[in-house]
Amino acid sequence: AMDMLSQYNSQVFIEVKDKVTLKDLEVLQRTFPNPKGKVIVISFNPSVLHGIKSHRKTVPYLNDVKLLLVIRDAKDAKDAKDANIYGLDGLDANSISRKQVRRLNKQGMLVGVYTKNDKRSIKKSLRKGVDFVTTNEYQLCHKIVQKY
Repeated sequence: AMDMLSQYNSQVFIEVKDKVTLKDLEVLQRTFPNPKGKVIVISFNPSVLHGIKSHRKTVPYLNDVKLLLVIRDAKDAKDAKDANIYGLDGLDANSISRKQVRRLNKQGMLVGVYTKNDKRSIKKSLRKGVDFVTTNEYQLCHKIVQKY
């Protein structure tokens, strides 16, 4: 899947659920050799992201990879503050409005939606002004984003 994603000129959000190994990081680096502004690793688990962050001293490539803690169903500034406690910021916008997305963006948060796999829900999310859409249907999503 990462080889398929690497052909698109867009940001790539890679969700991690478990501890990432050095071998995993080598695959990431080989697939996306120039990650700055393009590769963002997301997780609902702060300890997974801190594990990746701890490799930045020995794997300089990671300094150009953004790490986002995704807080499911974030609704307000308190949720955004909770994300910042970890030094990682990203929120799931499934249950918030366009106005709330803009307010969180002003606070420096990236706001996105989690696993939108059909045309209708992807478009609805984009109308909210989200920064990212995670999907299993990346070709469909890419096509919609290009037209949006």
